[in-house]
Order: sequence, then structure tokens, then C-alpha cells
Amino acid sequence: MRKPEVMSLASGSEPEGAFISQYSTTLGGYSDCYYIDIQKDVALSDYILAFFSTPIFRMERLILNLVPSGRSNEQCVLDLAAGTGDKIAGWKTEKRDDSQLLLAVGDGPIRTWLMVQGSPYSETTTRLYFGSAVLPTGMTKEGHPKLAIVFRLFAGLHIFYSRLLLWWAARDLGRKSRSRHSLTEEDTNVRPN
Repeated sequence: MRKPEVMSLASGSEPEGAFISQYSTTLGGYSDCYYIDIQKDVALSDYILAFFSTPIFRMERLILNLVPSGRSNEQCVLDLAAGTGDKIAGWKTEKRDDSQLLLAVGDGPIRTWLMVQGSPYSETTTRLYFGSAVLPTGMTKEGHPKLAIVFRLFAGLHIFYSRLLLWWAARDLGRKSRSRHSLTEEDTNVRPN
């Protein structure tokens, strides 16, 4: 059996029907869309599981566990992936279907989006999308919407981190055995807290 390969990561416009599209045209806001093709059939649940289980995101979850609204653990990841839960760390599901997930950070201006789609180049390839939107939180002196200064200062770090998260999730999906990043019937059963 041929080992799945991870191809190049790229940035571009989100595909038609993407949940993140409603925020990508917000005046004064920020949005991005990254994608990578992987030669493997990947379900949204498997992508969610891989994405939120990357070592780098696990570190982020540890930091967010210091904030009461940011609590999460592996069960939260499993529940979000299976669709039996709608929260992870500070994120809450805003919208979901079989191919994409849009999360909001509390009532704040940040949105995170994941999507899987068959690649236009191969029937055996899945395109993994990851995007973010940051809505304006203030106004300029001229009355135009603007992003919070914190985001403007750290935009470069955000771009690097976003690309790294997507690359790592794709790499793990391509390299690991199916059992590592696939939900089983046992994972989808609701468990008591």
C-alpha cells in the first residue's frame, strides 16, 4: 500500500459555500484561508481530531486551561470531532455541516474555520482548509472600522502559526495509522463527565 503524501500548503480564496465567507468581506476586518491537499480520503471528524490533537495545539490548550472559559481536554476534542460536543477551549461551534466547522471565540471577534473537500485534481485526494477571521473592534479617527491593536501587532505570528497548525494536522493525517486520527464507534458514544 502506498504511503499517503502531503503536498504543498497554499493560501487563497475560500471555496464557494464556505462558512467563513460571511466574514471575509467585513470592512476593516481580517480573514485568511490556507489549504493543503493530502492523498487520502479524510472526513471532517478525522480532520478536527487531527487538528486539535497536534502537539502545538495541545500546548495552546494547556495555556487556555488557565482561563476558566478556556478549559478543554482530550474528551472535548473527541466530542467536537464526533459532533456530540460544540466547545473546545475558548471556541464554541457557530455552524457545522458534514464538510465544515465554523467556531467563534466566545462573543468576541475571532472565528476559526475548518473544511474538507475533494480535491479538483484527484479523486483520491482531500483538500484540507483552515481559515480565520478577525472582526473589527474599534474605529479610526475617520470613523472606519479597525482591528484591535493586539491583532495588528501579532498578525505575522498568527499567519505563521496558522500555516504550522494546518501543515502539522495534514502531516499527522498522512503519516499516522487510521486509528490515531479516526473516530471509532467507542469515541462517538456519549460519556459521563
